[in-house]
Amino acid sequence: MKRINLTSQSDAISYLSSNSNYTTIYCTDETNWLLAKTLKACLVELPAFIRLHRQYAVNPRYIVKVRLVAPKTAEVLVGTTWLPVSRRLFREVDQKMGLTQPGPGRGRWHYVDIKHDQPVRGDRF
Repeated sequence: MKRINLTSQSDAISYLSSNSNYTTIYCTDETNWLLAKTLKACLVELPAFIRLHRQYAVNPRYIVKVRLVAPKTAEVLVGTTWLPVSRRLFREVDQKMGLTQPGPGRGRWHYVDIKHDQPVRGDRF
């Protein structure tokens, strides 16, 4: 069995998906790893990642777009995959990423394009 050091591989990981006591790691080169760890245990090793949902965590470097679906409900685009943001974690994700910034012409539902020339508020790199 091969051991994976998550800390050294954090730049290659785009997001994590949990299924009970197993976590699937999705990499930018479209490879997947299955670990026998919970998502919470993986996030201890990856402090820069943002937990979006009970089942998902994301590397803020690979977020392309965020869309607000309804009040306190959002989705995050990573590559070609939309990941949900839970209502319970919406406030924390909003504080780290600034989803609900006021702006002209923004209604209740809008898209927020992420610019990676400026670090995301939760990013520790």
